[in-house]
Amino acid sequence: MKLAWFNTVSTSKTPALPVEERLDRLEAAHRALTLEWEDTYERIMRTLRRLNKRAQDARLLGEKEEAQLPLGPTNDNPLGLDPISLAIHNRRARVPPRIDGR
Repeated sequence: MKLAWFNTVSTSKTPALPVEERLDRLEAAHRALTLEWEDTYERIMRTLRRLNKRAQDARLLGEKEEAQLPLGPTNDNPLGLDPISLAIHNRRARVPPRIDGR
């Protein structure tokens, strides 16, 4: 019942409701809307907490993997580059140079 009170219109065919009845309906609609927004807010906060935890876990995992990487040159990595730079270097080494120099 999302904003059902908003769609009801008093026309000449339907008599105007007494003020107290209108007020009761508005208060009930307001309570329902307040509860709905509290539920939505709680869901958003729960999702944000999950995302923050996932990002924190990924960062800690990345730091742990980074600590395990060798710092100096190895047989697989003679230049001592990080894995991404090494992949770029290997890819460029496979491509033969152009004859026209471009």
